[in-house]
Order: sequence, then structure tokens, then C-alpha cells
Amino acid sequence: AKNWDKEEDCCSWDGITCDAKSGEVIELNASCCFYGRFDSNSSLFRLQSLRSLNLAYNNFNSSLIPTQFNKLMELTQLNLSFSSFSGQIPTEFLQLTKLVCLDLSFNFLLSFEKSVFSKLAHNMTNLEELDLRMVNISSEIPQNISKLNSLRSLNLRSCSLLGKVPHDLFLLPTIQSISVDMNQNLEGSLPEFYGNNSLVILDLSSTSLSGNIPDSISNLRHLSVLRLKYCEFSGKIPSSFGNLSSLTTLDLSHNRFSGTIPSSIGYLSNLTTLELSFNDFSGLIPSSIGNFSQLTKLPLSSNNFSGLIPSSIGNLLLLTDIDLSYNQLSGEIPSSFGNLNQLTSLRVIRNKLTGNFPTKLLNLTELTNLELSQNQFTGTFPPNMSSLSKLTMISAFDNAFTGTLPSSLLNIHNLTSIFLEEYGYYHDSVVLVNKGVELEFVRILKIYTAFDFSVNKLEGEIPRSIGLLKELHVLNMSNNAFVGHIPSSMANLIKLESLDVSQNKLSGEIPQDLGKLSYLAYMNFSHNRLVGPVPGGTQFRRQPCSSFEDKPGLYGPSLEEVCVDKRETTPHQSETPEPEEDEEEGFSWIAAAIGFGPGIVFGLTIGYILIAMRPNIHQFCTSTAGGRRPRKERRHLPKPYSRGNYS
Repeated sequence: AKNWDKEEDCCSWDGITCDAKSGEVIELNASCCFYGRFDSNSSLFRLQSLRSLNLAYNNFNSSLIPTQFNKLMELTQLNLSFSSFSGQIPTEFLQLTKLVCLDLSFNFLLSFEKSVFSKLAHNMTNLEELDLRMVNISSEIPQNISKLNSLRSLNLRSCSLLGKVPHDLFLLPTIQSISVDMNQNLEGSLPEFYGNNSLVILDLSSTSLSGNIPDSISNLRHLSVLRLKYCEFSGKIPSSFGNLSSLTTLDLSHNRFSGTIPSSIGYLSNLTTLELSFNDFSGLIPSSIGNFSQLTKLPLSSNNFSGLIPSSIGNLLLLTDIDLSYNQLSGEIPSSFGNLNQLTSLRVIRNKLTGNFPTKLLNLTELTNLELSQNQFTGTFPPNMSSLSKLTMISAFDNAFTGTLPSSLLNIHNLTSIFLEEYGYYHDSVVLVNKGVELEFVRILKIYTAFDFSVNKLEGEIPRSIGLLKELHVLNMSNNAFVGHIPSSMANLIKLESLDVSQNKLSGEIPQDLGKLSYLAYMNFSHNRLVGPVPGGTQFRRQPCSSFEDKPGLYGPSLEEVCVDKRETTPHQSETPEPEEDEEEGFSWIAAAIGFGPGIVFGLTIGYILIAMRPNIHQFCTSTAGGRRPRKERRHLPKPYSRGNYS
């Protein structure tokens, strides 16, 4: 618009197309041009021959949609997306009966009166594309939507829809794309599908749709994308799924599906995305999964899969992420995993895996995240772990590893910070023992850096090179067989918040410089052979006496202060529980949770606004604003769990 010269013929202006015979303006593309209130008396409404109007990606400062739009009766295409309109859509707007494409998406303050959606479906029977994403509809999808016999694409994402999805919507013969995701109060089920269906994209994510997937889904021969995550679907995956040969994206995660995965799923050779996590699938992971040569991620966590990990997964050479955590898998990690040269994250937490540290993993030079915790691994860590030079997180607690920690592991430079590119700024799930409480942090900020080798049989001395991990927030080496002194280099861990070296065979003194670690809120030195003065820092004085238990050789003002109540109790009192101490520990955890929970919520909210909602400027100015927006994921707060809750 800045280049429009009033001295020139407007038909020569950028974004304007005129009819060759009449000279009247028939197309106007003024996207990404204006800021300010939309004038209801605008000269725009004089262009009554206008057929296509694009006002997307402007900022009309919460203006109402003018009723004068009904003067543009020849319009067939109208795009008002991302333009900061507000208020209710005027009924006069519904007189644009020639509209073929209507996009009102991402006008967050725009709303429908209860009957408007039904009137829209009644009047605009020529519609082929309707995009109302993020418009507040707050009503049911009208039954008469089946009257839109030409409809090819319908996007009602996050419209606060209610009631049930009409079955007839799924059965429109021309419909190719249906997206009603992120409407949590939307209910319904899938119908029986017929052979004349044209569906290519079906996204019902984050709704309350339920029931089984019908066998007749195999009639959706053109289906490329099926997203049902975060719904209430149940039952088994029908074997007829194998007929969906065009399928590239299959997301069934976070539902209640059960039973085994049919081997026929291996026929879906075009799959690039397969998400089956957080269900109740059981039985073996089918070896035919190795046919998905285009897969980049394999999330199968939080099910009841059992048996061996298929070696055929090693054929999926494009994989960057494998998550098999929280299943009942047994045996060893297949040596074929050593072929996955692009793998950046491998998670097998809480299974029944056995064997030594899989040395083939040392071939994975792109690996940044390795989580082996809560299995039955044995043996020693290989000495040449420095080949994993990009490793940013390794978790191996609650296994039966023995021997010493190789110095090559602690010399990996990238272990000083955790920044994975896999899921933007968030890591999907991390299990840590922090401040004495075992936690699963879901979608935690990745700057949270941890080193956890607790509950193994590791021995030898704690390497001095531990002091190189200067970004550490959590260090847990408890329940092992470490000997020797606590390295004074730990005083270099200036960001450390939690330190647990309890239940080892450590001797000597606690380094006095640990008292200078101002962020150190939790520590546990109990059940070792430590002697000498306890450091005098404020943080040490705030610890419960239990952090120094079973060490009669320790002394000093700090110890006397934290254990004063215990030392002054009578013999009769000492035989009874100490509720005050328990209260102190409980209060410490509650305070941490209160502070940590809102921080995560705030961080996730701001992160979503900045990342998911911020329009891409390049897209603003080079497209007609018809592109998809980034998906909004359901978010979780940290949730504590007990080790006794799993088998």
C-alpha cells in the first residue's frame, strides 16, 4: 500500500487486479499493510465488483467487522485472518452467498452468536474452504453443515465447540480435510466410512471423542494424516489399518487403546510420523515396524509392550529419537541400534532390560540424550565414552552398574548444559531423584541440567573432573559404593541446587568451600564415613539432621545447630518418631513444588505465546495467509511418583 501512487492508474498497483474489459477492480491483496481502526465508511466498500479480498495479517486494533461487507456481493474469496477483528460476526456478513473460500482464523476476540454458525451453513452453500480457527463459536457444529455439498476443507481448531460432531460431516463426498482439534468439550465418535470418501486429513486431537476405530476406516484410501491424540478412544487398532497405504502421519497417542499392534501396520510404508505413546498397548512390538524407512521419531513410551526390542528398528536410518520408556521390555538393546547414525535421543527408562552397557551405542556420535534408568543393566561403563562428544544428558540410576565412572564421561564438554533441538525449548520427559523425592518432569525446560547415577553398584573415587560440569543443578550419586574423599572441585559447581552422595563409603572431610554454594538448597551426606568439621555456610545450617546421619566423626557449629533438638532429646523421646524433622523435610519439598510448579506453567505459557502464536513475518508478506500454524501441545506439570508404583 505504501507504493500506491494516486497519480497512477490503480490497476497498476501492487496487489490489485482489474477486469480486462471493464477496468473494475476484481482482486485486492492488502495483506500485511495496515495498522489502526477499520473504518466502516471505507472506500473499499465501493468496489462492488470485487471477487477476491485478502486483508490478512493486518492489525485493525480490535475493530468490529463492518456490516457494509454485504455490499461486496460478488466476493468468492475473503481472507480476514490474523487481523485483530473483534466482537460478533454481523448477520449482514452472511449475505455473501457466493463465497467459495472464507478465512476468519486467528482473530482471537471474534465470536459467533449461537445461531450464526447454522445460518452460515444455510446461506453459504457454495463454500469449499472454511477456516474459523481460534474464533469463539461456543456452540455445536450444526447438523445442516451437511448441506455444504462442495466443502473440501473445514478447520474449526480451538473454537470452544460443544456437543457431538455430526456423522454426516465425516461423510461429505467432497470433504478432504477436517480439523476440529483443541475443542475439549467436543464429543462424538467415528462413523462407518464408505468407499466414496475423499478424506486426506482428519485431525480430532485434544477433543473428547471416544469409541473404537471402525474396521471401515480402511475405506479412506486417500487418508494421509490421522491425528487422534489426547482423545478418549479405546479398543484395538483394526488390522484393516494396513490398507491405508497413503498414510504418512499416524498419531494415536494419549488415548485408551489396548491390545496388540497388528502386524499389518507394517504395510504403511509411507509413514513419516508414528505416535503410539501413552496408551495401554500390550504384546510384542511388531518387527514389521522396521519397514517404516521414512520415520524420524519412534515414541512408544508408556504402554505395556513386552518381549524383546525388535532388531529391525536398526533399519530405520533416519531416526533421530527413540522413546521406549515405561513398558515391560526385556532382553538387551539390539546391536543394530549402532547403525542409527542420526540418533540424538534414546530413552528406555523403566523397563526390564538387561546386559552390559551397549557398546554399539558408542557409534552414535550425534547422541545428545541417553536415558537408561530403572532397568537391570549390569557391568561397567566402557572407558571410551568420549566418543559421545555431543552428549548433554545421561541418566542411568537404579540399575546394577559396577566399577568406576570413566573419566572420559566427565570430560565430555557438552555435559555442562542441556539444550536439545528435538522439541523446541522443551524436553519431553526427564526422571530425576531431586531433593530426596523421585519426580517425573514432563516437558521441562531444558536448561535444567542433571547428573544422576544413583542406585547402582559403582565404586572407586568420585573423579575430580566432576567440577567441570559447571551448569549442574542436580548431582545425585547416592546408593553406590564410592570411596575416597569428596572432591574439592565440587565447589566449582556454582549453580548446584541439590547434592546427594548418601549411602556410599566416602571418607575424609566435607570440603569447606561447599559452604559457598549459595544455590545449594538440599544436600545429603548421610551413611558414609566422613569426619571433621561441617562447613559453616548458611545452606548447611538449613538442612535437616538426617542429612548428616550415621557419621559420628562430624562436628562443628553447623552440625550442632541442625541437630540440637535430636541431641537434647531424652532416651524415651528418642524412641519415638520425630515429627518436627519430617515436617521440615515435607515443608522443604512443598515449598519447592509451590515455586517450581507456577514457574513451569508460566514458562510454558510464555513459550507457547512466543513460539506457537507469533506469526512468521516472512509468511506474512509472501503468502495469502492460508498456511497452518504450529501445533499447540497439551502441557503437564511435574508430578511426583513413588518407586513402589510400578512392577
